[in-house]
Amino acid sequence: MPVTVFEFTQSALNKIQVPTKEEKILKFRDLIQRNLLFIISYTGFRRLYLGININGVYYRIKIGGSPDLTVAEARKKIQQLKRDIARGINPMDERRKVNKERREKREKRLKLKNELTFGQAHVKYTEYSSLYHKSWKRTAERIKIYAAFLYNKKISEITKEDIQKIFDEITARKHYVTALKFILYIV
Repeated sequence: MPVTVFEFTQSALNKIQVPTKEEKILKFRDLIQRNLLFIISYTGFRRLYLGININGVYYRIKIGGSPDLTVAEARKKIQQLKRDIARGINPMDERRKVNKERREKREKRLKLKNELTFGQAHVKYTEYSSLYHKSWKRTAERIKIYAAFLYNKKISEITKEDIQKIFDEITARKHYVTALKFILYIV
């Protein structure tokens, strides 16, 4: 696909027609700022990019959309990005770092929303064990009796100390076998 080269002006960029679906995208390069690219897709997106080699790798860094960002502002942004690159700062590494942090925050937020409480996990276990174990009723009752205070806690919030507390309460009544079985049920 050929790249058309001309001096960018805001009126010239606005006059460019959207390509057909067969053409997919049109690429243009500025005469004044050689690294300034203008790309229009057949869906109507008009974006300005900085096309540059950094350490032998070609990057196309998005600067902004055409109607929102003027040509003069885009040229200023490109000059700033080039200065940063000359200082040894790779803008793509900065963006990757920011995107990674956003992604981790989003995943953490989704994980906390979707995480089961102990009570929900116990209900699911009871449904499963009723099909495959003969003593599922007794097991479910014991867990319900001894671990009632854990029912509203999320599974990730349950600590060893919580389990140790239950174990100590059962062994204080000298029900050693029950305490060991309870540990086996929980783990």
